[in-house]
Amino acid sequence: MIKKNKYGLVAIFIIILIPLIIWLNLKPISDRFSSANTTFTSVGQVLALLGIGLFSLTFVLNTRLKFLENYFGGQDKIYRYHHMLGTFAFVFLLFHPLFLAANFLAISVTAAASFFIPSTNWALNFGQIALLLLEIFLILTFFVKLRYHNWRFTHQFLGLAFVFASIHILLIQSDVARSNILRYYIIFLISIGLLSYIYRTILGSKLVKKLSYKVEATKSLGRDITEITLSPLDNALNFLAGQFIFISFITQNISSETHPFTISSSPRDKNIRLSIKSSGDFTSQINKIQKGSIAKIEGPFGKFSYEFYRDEPQIWVAGGIGVTPFLSFARSLNNNNNFIDLYYSVRSSEEAIFLEELQQLSSKNSKFRLIPHFSLSQGHINAEFIKNQSQGLESKEIFICGPPPLMKSLIDQFLKMKINKKNIHYEEFSLK
Repeated sequence: MIKKNKYGLVAIFIIILIPLIIWLNLKPISDRFSSANTTFTSVGQVLALLGIGLFSLTFVLNTRLKFLENYFGGQDKIYRYHHMLGTFAFVFLLFHPLFLAANFLAISVTAAASFFIPSTNWALNFGQIALLLLEIFLILTFFVKLRYHNWRFTHQFLGLAFVFASIHILLIQSDVARSNILRYYIIFLISIGLLSYIYRTILGSKLVKKLSYKVEATKSLGRDITEITLSPLDNALNFLAGQFIFISFITQNISSETHPFTISSSPRDKNIRLSIKSSGDFTSQINKIQKGSIAKIEGPFGKFSYEFYRDEPQIWVAGGIGVTPFLSFARSLNNNNNFIDLYYSVRSSEEAIFLEELQQLSSKNSKFRLIPHFSLSQGHINAEFIKNQSQGLESKEIFICGPPPLMKSLIDQFLKMKINKKNIHYEEFSLK
């Protein structure tokens, strides 16, 4: 039986498979691959159908519509699939004209080159423009080190590439033009992509609901970590412990770009606390935010919460600033929870900024045990150490948050111990 959080992947597979099924039934398969020329043409057409479908779905996955989290396993997973689909879409669309051009090499190099040279054929020109925009975006992404806000700005122009690619596929003489069923389906795919792009990128400031908060206080916790306390100006955010938000600050002291941060306060608190480590251009400016500044919050997002498994014994593993969701967890605990072990892994005691508070929370709750781990003196934390300290791992829900290498290493170790993957919970949201 397919888990609900995998329905999204199944839906994507079906959505992009339908045009291929229609295409295969328009002409005998033997005719489409009867020679080298027809094979090149057919492969080029398949790449175009797959590419435009995946391109459209990348915009859908970028909407941050909350209901999608239920079908993909969380917003972090959605972003991973967004990047994966976008990569495949780009590759398919970039190779699409190459295969079509190869078909004309038998005639002449000039005929093949016509696929890349502007002409009076505007249906073809629109495809060339889309191809050029995709190439520029790929160069900026992989070969030019852009700051985050500049990268986001260039990312918005993907919609323009999608528009030109869509016009091209609808105007060019192909099976899409000759088959009404295929044409209508491609129009459907293009429409949901364009609507998603308009909703998030063009009209996002008007259509996307955001809550207004005010900065009540900022506090340096040491080790380049700043805690920001925000109070609601109207409606307060309802969230689960461990979830994250997208936030932007309206102030002259810091960029107004939007970034995701995990909430470190308890859902029971009226105010929201964010514990942010300086690790980039934006976060290095966080300490400049002044009391009274206005913040716009979108969310909450994420499925990384112990609250989905309240009745189960749990193991929490925090690496460095990855402790933030566990702060929210611990601050919201009561004596009704099952037994929980929190492993707080940092290089040394000096880096354990939240150790004292967590020790106090642990002393007040007999079911909540804190196990500090200092890698400089104890070595890297590993699954065997956790297993021994927690008297086994069976039937326990394991939550991991920290640097990607730490998470990957522990997950691999747990899986080698035959721990069921569904009992291992983690977030992959690298933007955080």
